[in-house]
Amino acid sequence: ETDPEEPSSGRLRLMCMTMCLAIFSTNLVSSMCAPFYPRSAARHGLNSDVTGSILGVYYAATVVASPFMAIIMTKVGQANLLQMGLVLVGASSLVFGGIDRLENCITYGVVS
Repeated sequence: ETDPEEPSSGRLRLMCMTMCLAIFSTNLVSSMCAPFYPRSAARHGLNSDVTGSILGVYYAATVVASPFMAIIMTKVGQANLLQMGLVLVGASSLVFGGIDRLENCITYGVVS
């Protein structure tokens, strides 16, 4: 007997592949700025300590937010949470692409 609520193995495989692709894409986007960001930050007046902290905050936030995402996932569903996360990552990437136009050092650091 199979549980009608339980997803099929093909659907599980597709969900797993989607999650892996989403995680890979998210990490790819966050690591693409690593070669360029320190020079850009230095041009805007940020020192290397601040730059390293800014780059490290993403991964720290991922660790801190993970337990809360598990709670939210039970309320909104896996697919909805994945879609909301991908939209957030896309919007963040677009905003991050435009920060080089900021002139103020503090504003640049906060938006980063």
